[in-house]
Order: sequence, then C-alpha cells, then structure tokens
Amino acid sequence: MTNRYLELNHYNESEEERSAILKFSGRDFLNGQTYMWPFKFKINSNNFPLYIPSIINDFVPYNVETTDVVYNNPNDFYITDWTITLKYKTGNSKSTPILWEKNGFKQPIVTNMLQNKYFWINNSDEICQMINNAFARIVGSDMLFIVKKEDRWSLLVHSSLIPKIETIHFNDKMRRFFGFDYGELNGIQIVKLQTHNIIDEMYYIITTPMSNNKLFPFDKIIFKSEQLCVPKLSIQNYDNNSLNNSNSTILSFDLSISDISQVSTSMSFTSNEKDRSLSLIKDNLPDYFTITPFLVTKSGDEFMLQLKHDEKISFSIMFY
Repeated sequence: MTNRYLELNHYNESEEERSAILKFSGRDFLNGQTYMWPFKFKINSNNFPLYIPSIINDFVPYNVETTDVVYNNPNDFYITDWTITLKYKTGNSKSTPILWEKNGFKQPIVTNMLQNKYFWINNSDEICQMINNAFARIVGSDMLFIVKKEDRWSLLVHSSLIPKIETIHFNDKMRRFFGFDYGELNGIQIVKLQTHNIIDEMYYIITTPMSNNKLFPFDKIIFKSEQLCVPKLSIQNYDNNSLNNSNSTILSFDLSISDISQVSTSMSFTSNEKDRSLSLIKDNLPDYFTITPFLVTKSGDEFMLQLKHDEKISFSIMFY
C-alpha cells in the first residue's frame, strides 16, 4: 500500500478573526488506506488567554490576627478570589481584595469565562497591575509592588515601610500561583536579602525561586475531526465513575507551560513514532473532512482556537 502524505493549512489573510478549521476535499484520496498517523502540527497564533481571573460576588478578608478591611469603590470593578493582607508590627493588619479593573466598567459575565475576552489576561504585566493596585490602596502608590522579570516574581518594599510592616500575606487562592517563601501564618517575611535603588529610592527585594505552571489555563491541545472515523477516546475522571467517549479526537498534545511570559506565538509538534497511528473504519472513509484544534483546560473545558489576521495553522498526516 502506498503511503499518502497530506498537509493541511489555514492562513488567515482576512482582517476578521475566524476559527482555525482545517478543511480537506479530495475524491478517493482515502480509498484503500487503513491507518492514519498525525505526525506534525504548527500553530502561529496567540489568540487565547494566558490567565483568567476567578470572579466572586463577595470579598472575604484574609484575617491575620486583628484585620481591618480596605475596600473602597467596589461597584465599578469585579472582585477576584485573590486577597492580600499586610501585618503591621503594631499587631494590626489590613486586608484588601485584588480587583479586575480593566477599562473601569462592567461587562456581562458568561457561564464559561473562556468565551468572554473582557476577562482575558494576555501578559504578566496585567497581573502585576492588578496586585499593585491593591497594594496602593493600603500603603499608597510605589511603596510596595510586585514585578516579574524572566521566570521570577519579586516584591519590592520601600525602605520607609520596613519599620512598619512585619509580613505580607496572600490568601490560599492566590498563594499557589506565587512561590514565595511563606513562613508563620503563611506570611512573607520582609528580610534584607537584597536592595535596589529606583531614582534614589531604596527598596528591599523579595524574589521567588522561579515561576510555576499554574497560571496558564490550558494543559493540552486536542485536534478533532467529526468525519474521520477512528477508535473512541475514553476518558474517566476521578470524581466520575462513568466513561466519557469522544468519537472525534485524532491527536492530543500535552502542554507544559511553566512561565506565561514564555508562551510564544508559535506552538509546534513533530513525532517520529509511527505507533501513534489510528486505525480507520473502512466502511466510512470520507471524501471531505475537517480538523479543528481546541485548547483544553485542566477541568476539561474546550476552547476552539481562533486565528487573527496573518496567523496560520498547519497539520500533517500520513495515511497508509
């Protein structure tokens, strides 16, 4: 049997965004073929979020001993499930929520936040701005802020705050994204490990060992084709005893994103392992089929990849 190679391409030349669907139409192309081997793809697009904040209805302070709440002008913005608390050396603490303040006005919340671009965070600077706005509510602008450089997060504490603040606390929902050295009551101790001058102002610097892979909302890319008949992919989750079958998944590619700043506009995959082949159901070999990529969240929600102007996807298959 002669091997048949097929490369499908979708390049968006238009100015309008469109779904990254690959199309094939070729009479008798699959006649006599028994197996298909998806062995390569390349995606040139970053038309997806790098993080999506979780929105809640009511602010819950993160209490550290006696806590005052700093929470003004909440109606114009959304409340995220992140909270910071500063513990002062006097024993008092102040707690405030991290707010999503994009454009300063409200948008409807859809059931699936993936479908509402208003809540998309596309770079680490937006995350830093969210947190720094909260710090500013408590201590004023440019006194305490977070920055990201390469694969690390750093807190910069103005020297004038050192006699006043004992520890910085992130709540449970926030702490798992930022790998600082947390001590008693999950507090970040302000210690003189390193200092930095910014326009004659001295700051203490507290830096994480590295970034982590929990901010990025997706953990794999899958490619689906409703027309190509291949064996079912059976999925069983821990909290669900039943098997969920997918008739259409022809390739699943795991994503390992440790740093959202390193997510580029290009993702690619090439395999030399022919044992990844899938058998074709010969009673129903189509003359026409489509292949569509989906980004999949850790919870299993699927997001169809979109292409903006000048973005492209290619997908290669061998039939034999």
